Amino acid sequence: MAAGGTSIAPYLITASATLSGVAITAAFAEYRERRRSREERQRERDRVTEERWKWLRQERRQAYAALVHLGFQAAATLLEAASQLHDKGDPKGALELWTRLDELQDAIHAQVADVQLVGSEAVITAAHTLRRSARRTAGLLSQSVDAAKRKKADDDTATDGLSQRIRLLYGATNDLVAAATEDLRVSPGDGGEADT
Repeated sequence: MAAGGTSIAPYLITASATLSGVAITAAFAEYRERRRSREERQRERDRVTEERWKWLRQERRQAYAALVHLGFQAAATLLEAASQLHDKGDPKGALELWTRLDELQDAIHAQVADVQLVGSEAVITAAHTLRRSARRTAGLLSQSVDAAKRKKADDDTATDGLSQRIRLLYGATNDLVAAATEDLRVSPGDGGEADT
């Protein structure tokens, strides 16, 4: 080293340390930014998933409720028709309900298709059972009315057919309610969601 000259080494060490500190700070900042971005993307995915499940649950609830309503309507209409036919001896009054039963049968078929789009496997199975129970209900009523008009000896058979179909409709609808309740995890007593 020359006399009176300053050494450059301390300046290089200071500069190196400063640059190293800046590089480390920059690397740490980059790491934090990536982690923050990753966490934000995960939060967004979680939010979208939660909204999708809320939407699906609402769609299920609406589809299930509509089908349950139709099932109980069909059973009640057939019960009313059987009462008109056998209790009141009014075949004409019973036959007036034929159109309503036919419409309900068609509505049940359509609603089962809606349930198939959003429902769980257990509810879809129960919906198919209800649809099978509702099949040809209007035709069975028509046959029973014809038998009652002709005062056939097998009138009791027609009555038994209607009674059995009414039980099937109520049973299938109640099974659907049980499956839907389980799927939606609704406690039957309080009308709210069960703790999960």
